[in-house]
Amino acid sequence: MLMTMTVVLATALPASPSADVWDALQQREELVPSPWAELFMVEEEPPSDAIVLAAFRDLMPVVTGEEGFWRLVVSEVWLGCGDKSRARRCKTVHKSLAELEIWSGLHEAILKVESGKAGEFLETHSEIMLEYLKTFAPVTRTGLAMQQTGFYRAGFGQVFQTLSR
Repeated sequence: MLMTMTVVLATALPASPSADVWDALQQREELVPSPWAELFMVEEEPPSDAIVLAAFRDLMPVVTGEEGFWRLVVSEVWLGCGDKSRARRCKTVHKSLAELEIWSGLHEAILKVESGKAGEFLETHSEIMLEYLKTFAPVTRTGLAMQQTGFYRAGFGQVFQTLSR
């Protein structure tokens, strides 16, 4: 009896920048604002480049904006260091959070993307967008998830631990 074996080699095609960003957003579903978060449940494939870029654009203020995770939840609620707080212990927090301003340029650039140019923008900026997500966007709004972010690990964690004692 002659056995024939067929070997199927699955070659993974490189994901598109849009798909990479969408996958990273999907991991942070809890933070992604409506209506974009609902698409995770109904879309099997990444949606259009324009939708991926819009979802990322709308996520940024939720994470690093004035009313976002780092400035409101972590700084004000968890550490008691609102913008107007002049407490000496809060100066270190404000200094650390000043780094978030650097990213406002990316948000402004996304706001200026012309209709039909989202794919082009994602092609040239997806790596920095993914870096932003890894650095600042926790997968949930919890202290444990915050500790997994690059921002926490790169130094903010030391500030946080000192002030939360």
